[in-house]
Amino acid sequence: MSLIKEKINISDIISRLTKELPNIKMAATYKNSKWLEASGRLPSIGNAIIKQAERMDIKPIFGFKNGKLSIVAIKKNIKDIPTALFEEFEKATRSAREAGKKVKVAIAHADNTEQAEKLKKMILDLKNTEIAFINLVCFPVGGHIGPDSMTLSWHQ
Repeated sequence: MSLIKEKINISDIISRLTKELPNIKMAATYKNSKWLEASGRLPSIGNAIIKQAERMDIKPIFGFKNGKLSIVAIKKNIKDIPTALFEEFEKATRSAREAGKKVKVAIAHADNTEQAEKLKKMILDLKNTEIAFINLVCFPVGGHIGPDSMTLSWHQ
């Protein structure tokens, strides 16, 4: 958004964003894996494995590895989605924040404003963090991850 306000032409904006992509990270998880299966993105056997893991309070955290969406962490004893995402964020940004670097954050949720606000508060309690925005996930993503899911993205 700040690049648009600077009135830079679109090709320069694309160039700058492309250069910054390696510095943008994401953590995301879902409330119910049935939406992943229903979207066709997860085979039935994969859903059966995930459901078994969920019965043991284990859930994957998704992010990007080498430009592809992948499981980046496995969380045990998940209390709620904001806590799981916060723990991943806190660990991933600790050294940058301790070095005084400002970390800008974006939160996207699938119709879960209350939980998004909880995550925002947790993040703002950390030094050197700033919330760029909180928004609903876009329809194409939300249709795959289902209600109450959440993504947390940051730039460091």
